[in-house]
This record gives sequence, structure tokens and C-alpha cells, in this order.
Amino acid sequence: MNDARNILLVADETTAGELAARTEKECFVRFADPYDALLAMRDRHWPVMVLSAGAADFAGLCRASRRLQPDSRVLGLCRPVEEPGVQVLVDNVLNDYLIHPPTRRELAELRRLAWSAVLPVAGGGPAAPALVPQELSRLVEATSSRKEVEDCTAAILSGRLAADLVWMDADKATARAQKLVELGNDALRVLVSSKPLALDPAGKALVAEVAAILPSLAAAGKRTESLHYLAITDHLTGAHNRRYFYHATDQILREAARKKLRATMLLYDIDDFKSYNDKYGHAVGDEILREMALLMKQITRSHDVVARIGGDEFTVLFWDKDRPRLPGSRPLESAFALANRFLAAVGAHRFLSLGPSAAGRLTISGGLASFPGDGVTCRELLRKADMALKAAKRSGKGAIRIVGAD
Repeated sequence: MNDARNILLVADETTAGELAARTEKECFVRFADPYDALLAMRDRHWPVMVLSAGAADFAGLCRASRRLQPDSRVLGLCRPVEEPGVQVLVDNVLNDYLIHPPTRRELAELRRLAWSAVLPVAGGGPAAPALVPQELSRLVEATSSRKEVEDCTAAILSGRLAADLVWMDADKATARAQKLVELGNDALRVLVSSKPLALDPAGKALVAEVAAILPSLAAAGKRTESLHYLAITDHLTGAHNRRYFYHATDQILREAARKKLRATMLLYDIDDFKSYNDKYGHAVGDEILREMALLMKQITRSHDVVARIGGDEFTVLFWDKDRPRLPGSRPLESAFALANRFLAAVGAHRFLSLGPSAAGRLTISGGLASFPGDGVTCRELLRKADMALKAAKRSGKGAIRIVGAD
């Protein structure tokens, strides 16, 4: 039988030494500090736990241990004078208790209880038990997205099975890859091991348990993703909404301040948009707004933030995730070039909802403000960009202006 230690003991050094002297093999993992013991209970499953009545706040330790390890056998260890205080916890919190010093027969029974909870398998070593409460908790917490559920599942099974496991699309998995779990949705995904993995009965039971609960977890993750998307997206254009733009921009600007990055904000609207609504109707106006958002997304990078913040008013935060590679780089000029490219794209775009002569019928006006020179928060940059936008309107529309420029 493997001599791995499966019994958690909370006791002082003297008590632990007396127990060790009465056992044929060391089978305890001892903690003198109850807080350290609770941390250990959070990190792994203990089939049997023995808690000395001499520990600080013994009753509180017993209750916390039961919450962390609801399926473990929790035993008190007390001297005769401490027995009344321990007895009251039996059945409610403790499974039973031992009088110190326990007999060799009692200690042998403890070892038997620990090993019966961790089944021996061919090839030596104990088999892993099924998912423990901490692992189930981790999986539930991961349901903020389907990807997090996949990542958490792979991490738990990789650790428990001592294997390198990865998720991939089913059509990309090679014939040699060993498939452990499948997850179907829009596209079938499989958790595979690149090397042959021999599973013992307990390992197979663990994989089967994960496979059984995974669809529900993934569905919860997908629902959370959908709700998050609805919460941050403008329903008409598919761009981000005002609330998300304020939140995301302030987060990005704080990161930019720490890393000494530069960022530029563009605020723009459609010139005389009300006249198009009046002439063609609101359905056509909505289609124009959708196409306008799509055109902007086509010239921005994936990490730039595009949002509709009201009516026909849009804003974009251009920012670099990394510091400029070239010394003397001028992010504001780069953003100005992108904004003017967008201006030209709008002028050349055929808005089919306006009819056969739609080419060049729409123009935009915009204003650019830079971080940190023009502001260090989203609202400060928007205020300065709005000043530049109004200057562009006064100059005859159909132009992009930079804050402070003639």
C-alpha cells in the first residue's frame, strides 16, 4: 500500500509526536496553526481530518472544516478533561472523537478509513477521488464565459490526471490525439491529450463526472456572455454603447498612464443627419447609422474602442497596447490620418438606402483630442474633442479638426 499521507491533523508538536510513535507508518500531515490547516483544506481533499481540542477556537475550527470539506470524516481529539466540550459537537459538526492518547487499534482504524476513501488501483498509488467541493466551486465561478469554463476544466483535469490536456475544434484533432471530453454547441470542441493516457477506474469516473456536468456549465457561460454583450452593445449599430465606452476608456487611460502610452479620441457625427431622417424616413436613417459604424470598424484595430454615444454621434478611442517602436512616433498624427481615411471612405461609400445617386451624399465632421495633453479621463477628452468638432462644423463641415488647431 502506498504510504502517502491522507489524514490532516491539527495539533501541537507534542501531541503529533505521541500519535506518530503509535503508528507503524507516518500517515498524518500536521498543522500547528489552524489557519494554515484551513488553507490546506481549501486546496485539496482530505478523507479524514483529526482536530485537537487544544487548538485555538476549537468549535470554530470544527465548523469551518466541515464547510470546507463536507464529505470528509472529521474527528475530534481530546484529553478526558476536554471531553464534554467535544461531545456537544458530535453529529452536528464532528463524526466522532478520540480520547488522547488513542490506542493503536484506533489509529489503525483511522488509516483504514483514509485509505478506503482513496481506492487502491493496479500499478500502485491511490486513485483520485471524484470532483471535490473546491473544484466544483472553481467550475461554477468560471461560468462568466464558455472559454473560462473550458480553461478551468482543462486545468483541473490536467492536474488530477497528471497530463497535458488542451481544447481544440473537433475537426482539427488528429487521429492520434486521445479525446477525453466532448463539448457540442455551434462547433464541436474536444479536450485531448497529445500523449497516450492510461486511465484507472477512478480516473475514468472523474472524466465521466466532468463530461456529465460540462454542458450545463458551458450553457451558463454562454448565457453570461450573451447578457454581457447585450449590456455593452448599442442595439442598433452593434458598436459599443455609451456606458461601456466611458468605463472601458477610463480603464485604458489608467493603463496608459502606468505604461506611458499615448491615446487619441475621435468624436464625430453625420452632417445634417436630421435632414436625411426627414427626407427618407427613420428606417433609412437607422441603416445609415449601421453602415457608418461598420465603416469605422473596418479602419480600426481590434483593440480600439468604437461606440455610438447618442443619436448620430460616434466616438473612437485609438490607442496602442505597446509603446511605439520608433522614437519620435506621433500617435495624434496617426489617428488624424485614420480619421481622414474614414472621412474619405464615407464620402466614397454608396449608401444604397438613399437611392441610385447615393455616392458622396454624406459627410461627417469630427474632433480629435489627445491623452494626456488634452485630458486624462474619458469625460475630459470628450469635452475637448467636442470643442474641436464644433470648430469643424463652423469651418464648413466635412472635416476633422484637432484640438487647438486653426
